[in-house]
Amino acid sequence: HANFVERDREKFGRILQQLVEKFPKEKRAFHDLGVYYNGKGDFDEAIEAFNKGLELDPNFDGAHNYLGGIYERMGDFSKSIEHLKKYVELNPGEHNPLDSLAMPYFWMGNLDEALAKYKDALEIKPDFYPSLFGAGYISALKADYSDAMRMFDMFVAVSPPVPRIEGYLWKGF
Repeated sequence: HANFVERDREKFGRILQQLVEKFPKEKRAFHDLGVYYNGKGDFDEAIEAFNKGLELDPNFDGAHNYLGGIYERMGDFSKSIEHLKKYVELNPGEHNPLDSLAMPYFWMGNLDEALAKYKDALEIKPDFYPSLFGAGYISALKADYSDAMRMFDMFVAVSPPVPRIEGYLWKGF
């Protein structure tokens, strides 16, 4: 209510803090507090909250996913990959964890590994447009224009209207 109806983010944060104090064994409470801090860009506090959730359940996939993204944005790609590999391990046969794992490889400049992860995600869900975009972008960077065009054609075919515009731009480029 504080967050969505009152639109009072600070009150929302105080309530989440009270929640983890009242229920210190609830991993989901720490997860929600971590999401709150992450949204504020307070990565140190977010990491602390997610790690408390992992202390309660080392296989808490949501915490691994968020920590992977936070460490990626902080430029600590080895920690990002460590958490995202665990996220993949905990969700076999799911496309999103593989897509998430592609990003730190991309930012490290390991385009082959990033492209492989995007394509692994697409083997599971061929119409997952974020992976189609990532694979197309990397293929274009690698000057494999036929693969890039194929990926962007598929991206345009399956993506919602707003992202679709970006697909047309990349095809033109």
